[in-house]
Amino acid sequence: MRKAIAAGALALVSAAGCLVLAPTASALPQACVTAALTTGSYEGVGSTRTKSATSSCSDLNLTDAVNYTSEIYDYYAGRLYYTSTSSWKTCNAGYIYVEDGTYDVDDVVLCSSVKDNTTFTVASYRNGGDFVRITH
Repeated sequence: MRKAIAAGALALVSAAGCLVLAPTASALPQACVTAALTTGSYEGVGSTRTKSATSSCSDLNLTDAVNYTSEIYDYYAGRLYYTSTSSWKTCNAGYIYVEDGTYDVDDVVLCSSVKDNTTFTVASYRNGGDFVRITH
């Protein structure tokens, strides 16, 4: 009888230990976050946003574009703010040709492997003032 009680108590303590180690829902990454921006001019700064720290996406993906300032397309570039130098840098992808429309995540990647909490913007090659949606 004592062995059965001891075994039952051990099983209960083991189960409780597993429950304590389980992650909470707030610790899990969220789906990608989307932000609307107005573009800046070539090598300029338009609206700024901050890369989500809880998103499961690490890239800046252009998922919607409406060119208000020229034809039905433009070239867009992601730009990141570096606090160490207090300066904006255009991402390695450079300016990418994009027609007005909606795109899937990973179709138009403006910046890759962006660190959490990094400030970013989007620049237009032809003119600023366009609408873009960035999924990050």
